[in-house]
Amino acid sequence: SYEEEPGQLAAVLDELEAKDFISPTRVIESVINRRQAKLGASRIKGELQRKGLDAGIVAAAMDGLKATELERAREVWRRKFDSKTDAGTTPADRAKQMRFLAARGFGATRIFVLQSNHRSKERKNVSRYCNTLQQVPNFHPQRHPRGHELQAGRATGFFAGG
Repeated sequence: SYEEEPGQLAAVLDELEAKDFISPTRVIESVINRRQAKLGASRIKGELQRKGLDAGIVAAAMDGLKATELERAREVWRRKFDSKTDAGTTPADRAKQMRFLAARGFGATRIFVLQSNHRSKERKNVSRYCNTLQQVPNFHPQRHPRGHELQAGRATGFFAGG
């Protein structure tokens, strides 16, 4: 034991708690501020529960955290995958991204919304690319490897991200 006299440690902890140096609210705020940029609500909730904090206080803190989960998931995804030119072009790539976000505690609903938003953005970019190519002087779609799709204003495979 690290106590010179029995109960000394408990007395010091009570004194620190009375002076508000340690409190469950401050622990929750600290964990959330430190972890929210990388983890989803379920992982943070698990971490707080493992610390033995009151379930009611943890649940109240999670309400605020869940409100920003989609934006935080989008930022985590962007840092990890958006810089790659082939990010999410195949079902295997998309599954890898979904597993990555799920392992970090982001909810399945938010992950699916994020994936569908990303794919619709890719489709808009492909459509814009097709329209741009058609406006290029001397562009002959029949000479382009994917010309028949570009001429029709649609694309599949690599151009469509799936």
